[in-house]
Amino acid sequence: MDDQAAKGLRVTNMISIAVVLVLIIIMGVLYTLFELFLAIYILEIIMVILNIGYLFLPSVHAAFNRLKAFLIYLPCLLMLILTTVEFFRLFVSWIRYPGSYNVGTQIVCLITLVTEFAHNFTYALYARKCAAV
Repeated sequence: MDDQAAKGLRVTNMISIAVVLVLIIIMGVLYTLFELFLAIYILEIIMVILNIGYLFLPSVHAAFNRLKAFLIYLPCLLMLILTTVEFFRLFVSWIRYPGSYNVGTQIVCLITLVTEFAHNFTYALYARKCAAV
């Protein structure tokens, strides 16, 4: 991967993390499942710290290669599991009790969860690509 492509991937990743964090905060306020969103938020912070370390500390690239399962794939896997479970829980609840949620809240929650799932999957692919370089 050339340097320009790697830089573009890193910038895109940082922007997507920021967008997902804002959406999670909005969803947590609207949907009031604070505990779950706090867990997702903390895992996102861990991923942001790892990504910043990868961006600004070239000396740790070798360490990232050795510990990529613990530093990148495990947090990403945990986030994917949390997001998937919450997505299906919300979807089933929405189907069973259609009048119990505000439509705007439902749309924001579902869009955010799909975005979170897509972001984490993309991040896993990105991290694998960077670790291979």
